[in-house]
Amino acid sequence: MRSLKNISRTVVVTIGMLLMMTMTIGSTFAANLAEESVTGTGTLRATGSGTAQIGGSGQVIIQRGFGEVYVSGADSIDTVGRGYHEVLDDGRVRLQGIAGNVTIRGTNMSIKIIGGRVGFRADGNGTVTLKGQGLYDANGNNGRWTEEGVTLTIEV
Repeated sequence: MRSLKNISRTVVVTIGMLLMMTMTIGSTFAANLAEESVTGTGTLRATGSGTAQIGGSGQVIIQRGFGEVYVSGADSIDTVGRGYHEVLDDGRVRLQGIAGNVTIRGTNMSIKIIGGRVGFRADGNGTVTLKGQGLYDANGNNGRWTEEGVTLTIEV
């Protein structure tokens, strides 16, 4: 039978380990919420599942994905392949079921991509927030999408 002293020591060690794990998880969570600034060529490539929110000026090419795309403020939206689009009451364009590439160009535009197995490239100036699971390459800096969201600033 274990003595009360040994049981107390085990409880103290267990509580200490739990506190260390909590601090590690908390610092990792805080680091994932940080905004990263990436400068250079102004190019971001991303693949993943979740939500990508893009705001700024330049060009975005969506190569693949399942889901919906919402666009406002674009000068042009070019699609290759079949699919469906509509202009919503608030002026945004909604694209759905596009089987092919979508190229969006403009200044001060906003693009929201919601879906799975999404792949896109953004060239220009702006901010991109990636929420979900996936990978990105911004001017040679690689990272992962997070459930909380990682925000990147790209500039030419």
